[in-house]
Amino acid sequence: MIRIDGYAQEEMDDETAVFTLTAGILGRLYLSGFINRMGERRLTLVRDAVALHRRVLDEQGHLMPWWPDDLPDFNGPWLAYGLRHNHAIAEAVYPDVAALMDGNEHVEYLAVWRRGGVDSMYLQLGHGAHVRQVFPDPGQPGHAPGARPWTVEHVDPDTVRLTVSDSERPSARIFAVSYDVR
Repeated sequence: MIRIDGYAQEEMDDETAVFTLTAGILGRLYLSGFINRMGERRLTLVRDAVALHRRVLDEQGHLMPWWPDDLPDFNGPWLAYGLRHNHAIAEAVYPDVAALMDGNEHVEYLAVWRRGGVDSMYLQLGHGAHVRQVFPDPGQPGHAPGARPWTVEHVDPDTVRLTVSDSERPSARIFAVSYDVR
């Protein structure tokens, strides 16, 4: 796995700090910089990132990489990748997890970066996808008040539109994706 530094510093605005932390949460997160110089609000955001990273790590053995918008263009304005449950891997390596997945809701993760261009992205995530932002946590607006939640709109049963809250600058978010149990 690739090492990705989360370099959220005290002097960064909230949007930049979220952008840097998002890169490592779904992979191998390494915190760097002067963490000892951070104020409580920035430390709380870093703690949120580490807690989400640990949740992802607990499930990583049966998750596979996923690019819902195809492999990204190196210089493209949007990038989306995630970790998706794979029943075959779970069955082969973690049969107890595979049994839990059968007929039960489970969460997949999606990281999205907007580096420029239009302020919305359409993603076909599959029938019955439920998408909610988990980083930064909209339920804790004081942890990153300058990084307002993105809008998630279900366009049709298979497609969602993600719209950034600030179209003037790059930003990133992490979403939990779950599906209706059939």
